[in-house]
Amino acid sequence: MWGWVDPLGLCKSAGVDKGNVFSGHGAHNPFDRHTTVPEGTSFTTWTEYGNTITDRLGNHIETGKDISFTNFRADEITGAKTYLPGAKVPNYTLYPPDGLTIKRDPTTVSSPKTLNKLLKPNMGNVKWAACQERLGVVDRVVDKIAKIFSF
Repeated sequence: MWGWVDPLGLCKSAGVDKGNVFSGHGAHNPFDRHTTVPEGTSFTTWTEYGNTITDRLGNHIETGKDISFTNFRADEITGAKTYLPGAKVPNYTLYPPDGLTIKRDPTTVSSPKTLNKLLKPNMGNVKWAACQERLGVVDRVVDKIAKIFSF
């Protein structure tokens, strides 16, 4: 039985455990396609696909502080969502947190690692404290090729 997950991140967190936050720089390479959220795990992102986040928002995610339109620009947190087990999610890449202020003890990487290598079954709700930029200048071409070849 799965517990309820706040899809908009409107409820204040009681705290964040190590392993439940992936923190650093982040992006999605369209060639890495998608991955599936495993059983017993959900995955929360805090902005729309393609957007960046500030270090301040990353710190709020890491520490479980309130994330609301009162505290952040609407364009920074619009599109926040939680993917439930079995959902298809962009296979983001987490990069080392060079130049970022990291709070508490989130999961970070020393070299780039894709989301499918980070997410595991039964992790509970995992929060992405990283940008969701889309890499590549030929994104529309990649989308068309992907549709043609169904990948």
